[in-house]
Amino acid sequence: MPLLSILLPYYNATATLDRAVESIVQQTFRDWELLLIDNGSTDGSAFLAEKWHKSDSRVKLTSCLDRGIAYALNHGLSLADSPLIARMDADDWSHRHRLEKQAAFLHKHEEIGVVSSQTAFNSTAEKSEGYKYFVEWQNNILSPEEHFVNRFKESPIPHPSVMFRRELIDLYGDYSTDPIPEDYELWLRWMEAGVRFAKVPELLLTWHDDVTRLSRTHSNYSEEAFFKVKGQYLARWMEQHLDCSKAVVACGTSKACRQRAHWLMAEGARIDYLTDVVERRPAGFRFLSHQEVDSPQGFVVLNLIGKRGVDGQVEDYFICKGFIRGKHLLSLA
Repeated sequence: MPLLSILLPYYNATATLDRAVESIVQQTFRDWELLLIDNGSTDGSAFLAEKWHKSDSRVKLTSCLDRGIAYALNHGLSLADSPLIARMDADDWSHRHRLEKQAAFLHKHEEIGVVSSQTAFNSTAEKSEGYKYFVEWQNNILSPEEHFVNRFKESPIPHPSVMFRRELIDLYGDYSTDPIPEDYELWLRWMEAGVRFAKVPELLLTWHDDVTRLSRTHSNYSEEAFFKVKGQYLARWMEQHLDCSKAVVACGTSKACRQRAHWLMAEGARIDYLTDVVERRPAGFRFLSHQEVDSPQGFVVLNLIGKRGVDGQVEDYFICKGFIRGKHLLSLA
């Protein structure tokens, strides 16, 4: 049994699969198996996979036809007995020392359950500034504490860069097949259980973005789907940790912020008031001026403002009033 199993589902990936598999075959870390999971391809991807299987016995073939990536990943997990599991996408590139450095990190840090890495970003899409900013944000989150504090803002780790301990699947379950972002739900589930996440502070994966990428095109990765998951885990966090005497105040009264508030409340999260720098009285919500939200003794703040730059200003304002990120101040956009 190899030390590491790598899950690589693919769908109609003739343009990129060779490059992705080659980046694994050329790794300095050698004790692995690569599970190529055909997810219902109708092009020549399966022939490319067969070529790699014939040239390297560590490359293994299986299929999970046309049921979606979460089903394919769970199928791969059912075949993988290795103590470590890594992810890879068919359109990305693992740098040569990636697996070696991540496996060494987990060996050295027994308290860490999931390790990813910083990622380089390459896009062929015309509108990619938002994704580029997102990757830069992820790359600045390194420690377990930073991953935990930022968990509700967005997924703090890129899925194809992760390596994790197989025992986490046995303890806490595999990928959800509900119509939600399967990786983000898994991270929140594991963090809720106390699993610690970290990053190797090096660029070990190149993340290739194009207009056909699932995160751009599939409804499972819509903003509503992300807020559905955020709302579920936020509601549970509130039930376990929130002092009921404190009022929950959400920042932002724009149409987008009100929609986010509704999505969260639909999953059971409590919001008592909205606040903003300009006084507005949105229908269906009570309003407090931001000056009235004066201390963490009486309030918990949820920041729903995702506009670049403004989100940081909102956090800084409440931090100056004594609010602590992750305890009294949570960013969700």
